[in-house]
Amino acid sequence: MRKIKLPFRSFKVEHFAIIFLVIGMIVLYILSLASEPVFVEDYSELGRYEGKIVIIEGIVIDSDPTSRGELILTVLEPDDLESTLKIFIESCGGNFSIGDIIQAKGSVLRISDEFLELVVVNEKDIEIIGHWHHYRLSIPELAHRLEHQPGEFKYLPVEVTGYLKYEPRQPVTSLRLTEHPTDGFYTVKVDINDQIRSTAGLHKGDLVSLNVSMEYNENNFEYKLILKNLTLLEHYGEWQVTFGEVMEAPFVYEGATLNISGYVNDHETYYNYIVLFDTPTDYRSASNSSIWCDISGLNLTGITLQDDYYITIRGTLYYDPQYMDYAIKAEQLYLD
Repeated sequence: MRKIKLPFRSFKVEHFAIIFLVIGMIVLYILSLASEPVFVEDYSELGRYEGKIVIIEGIVIDSDPTSRGELILTVLEPDDLESTLKIFIESCGGNFSIGDIIQAKGSVLRISDEFLELVVVNEKDIEIIGHWHHYRLSIPELAHRLEHQPGEFKYLPVEVTGYLKYEPRQPVTSLRLTEHPTDGFYTVKVDINDQIRSTAGLHKGDLVSLNVSMEYNENNFEYKLILKNLTLLEHYGEWQVTFGEVMEAPFVYEGATLNISGYVNDHETYYNYIVLFDTPTDYRSASNSSIWCDISGLNLTGITLQDDYYITIRGTLYYDPQYMDYAIKAEQLYLD
């Protein structure tokens, strides 16, 4: 009888070893796929992964540290720019800014029937992978969008640069920006929340860069801008003003450094004060403008003041509640 040679008889032992090694690698790969966290692109799908580890990406639109050292981030889904998600990070020392694009790995926790939260236990499981730079608007562009398309950038961080239209008054609850320090036509209001403490030292005309976000108030059906971060780019400096400009809207300059020229009056009558008029005595009428100037902080050694002297005062405009009027705290005095 003729013997039939079987194919596997030609295989050596090392061939079987290689085959089993390849099979083992395939099995391990399949097992690793089963244990790897799933990348969830659509936040609406997160409910399917409750209790499981997932990876998500999002745009930071709010950062809220807790008193215990944790951090709660609110992120926006990058694809639809509508869905939001809370991320709870334990013992986080990281610094996340509005607009940061992050990637986070954590477990999906259900807060209620409608709300989910991603819990990140290890800070190393969250990293910044980019930054949102889409909305960098000028004041006219921002004003136009607020009027015609306010919902277009709801939740999203907006970077805007402009000039302070009015002198910030304490307590500062809002800022108003315009596109030019002296001749601005557009005005945009930005509300300030309690966490912002960077408005000290700001004055009318200062050039600032703001990071703001858009929020919708369901009570009055209005959108409003909320300040997230402020950077002073350039001080305007001193304002050369006329009596008419100060008298027309003094609150605009309250706290700002002014240079104003006028004629001295009643120098001997009021202790540490002079009254500055826009015209000399011989041409003065009831319609002329005047302003009080506190000169108590000046060293007037060698300077003799007489009525109708034409002088320039450099100082800070403030409101005196005792006399219910505005006055200038003089820092320098020049005889012209």
